Amino acid sequence: MKKQLLILAVIVSVVGVGCSSKTSTATPPVTDTPVVTNPADSGTPSGSGTDGGLSDSDGDVVTFVPVDFTTFNDYVGTHPLNSPKNIKISVDLKDNGSLRYYGSVKISYEDNGQSYQGVFESGDGKNQNINGLKDNDTMESTFNYWLNKDSKNVFTGMYQDQYGAIVLVVDKTIDQGDGQGTGYVSGSVYFKNFAQSMAQQSPYRKCWFIYTGPYDCRSTEIMNKSALYPTTTQGYRKLGTFTGLSKANAFNL
Repeated sequence: MKKQLLILAVIVSVVGVGCSSKTSTATPPVTDTPVVTNPADSGTPSGSGTDGGLSDSDGDVVTFVPVDFTTFNDYVGTHPLNSPKNIKISVDLKDNGSLRYYGSVKISYEDNGQSYQGVFESGDGKNQNINGLKDNDTMESTFNYWLNKDSKNVFTGMYQDQYGAIVLVVDKTIDQGDGQGTGYVSGSVYFKNFAQSMAQQSPYRKCWFIYTGPYDCRSTEIMNKSALYPTTTQGYRKLGTFTGLSKANAFNL
């Protein structure tokens, strides 16, 4: 009799489980929230206005046209974009006395009622002389200069913030005919976000002097001036273009 009761209890238990599973409410799948990594701007509001907080004191400011929304969203990285507008670029560079141009390139935009900007820089001094490191006493802006290439006067330079690097390319100049080589220039920007890492970048070198690891932003083409544009093989992507930048204001001529 005890054996029969035990068998009956097992049957009831199995049937109960089966009924419960049929009548339970299905849990809807969880939608993944975008995880933002390798940000190329601070993600922090930086002023307001139609120029994204930029002013005439920022060299010269013109409209910047991203390649497409997806690329610009990848560049930003700190937060998903909604509908960015008033996207601008400012260039404020100076000759360090050796025809190398230091200073800042800023890319700003407005989204969801806030203004953001990424500030990319190169200094006017030289690398510290530190035992065991390469490129001691090399100018930080050593790769940033004008040159004649393919019968054109062009400029390429490398600048960085804490999240990544950009290459500024000027490949077209409309000369004003004043004998000073001034006028309006057009060009493009290429970017490379740093890989996500727990390690900190060395405070003694900009990323173009780092030869390996997540903070390496070197571009052989730009450093050797063998080409006007960096390649995707070294992690660079075209971000966008600009036109009508005052050469005199942008390069403080």
